[in-house]
Amino acid sequence: DMANFLRRFHALILTSKSESYGLVIEESFRCGIPAIISSKCGIIDTLAFDGENSIIIDIQDIDASVSKINRFFQIEELLVRNIKNLDFSVRDYNSVKAFYE
Repeated sequence: DMANFLRRFHALILTSKSESYGLVIEESFRCGIPAIISSKCGIIDTLAFDGENSIIIDIQDIDASVSKINRFFQIEELLVRNIKNLDFSVRDYNSVKAFYE
């Protein structure tokens, strides 16, 4: 039910000052939703890539952040398409494997 609810939104916005990983971003990707993420989020360059499946902003630079958020609306379809092409099977396998090895 939650995935169906989330699919009604255009993006998840996470503007944390500090975020060790950002599991909520991975969850949004699994629902096909791109994200606008603070540059302080640990998921950057592991699963979230600026302009590929998310928009990464520097929350200290308001003007640049506004510009990048506006860019989101220009490339939203590309971000969604790239998210739909993500393969979570290896990530899922490794996560489960960590509990039984």
